Amino acid sequence: MARKIPQETRKEINRLYDEGLRPSEIARQTGVSYASVYGMTKVRQRENPETGKQFASLGELQDYNARQRENPETGKQFASRGEYEAYQARQRSKKSRNKELSYLIKKRLKWIGVNQSWLAKKMDVSREAVRLYVAGRSIPKGENLRKLLDSLEIRKLPKNLEDLIED
Repeated sequence: MARKIPQETRKEINRLYDEGLRPSEIARQTGVSYASVYGMTKVRQRENPETGKQFASLGELQDYNARQRENPETGKQFASRGEYEAYQARQRSKKSRNKELSYLIKKRLKWIGVNQSWLAKKMDVSREAVRLYVAGRSIPKGENLRKLLDSLEIRKLPKNLEDLIED
């Protein structure tokens, strides 16, 4: 889970950027990831066509971009970034490997006799993350996939899910 950047650090990033430092140098000096610094600084150079002013934040830009996309289900533009992200999650949950992993998790939870809250604690992730795995809306990657398999005592993935290990 991403950590929240303190307001004091955000001010320092903006100050350094206003002094002309590049995002890579700011990231090195502040210890904040390059992607976060880039999002906080370069986005300020883009102008919002709706307001004629620069975007105030990366979130504002992402919301604007989402609202420019057309929802294939309705033929209309998305009303918000949240609506767009919900659409994307529904699309992911329709993928066969998401469905198969979802089924496997549900089956193992029932077999072991535990619930999603137990799994979240065992994996050291949020209950929301586990809920998304169980619903097929998200697939754990890397260390979280290993924790999931260990927690559910899955020693070998079914053949049709083996590619998750390589992703």
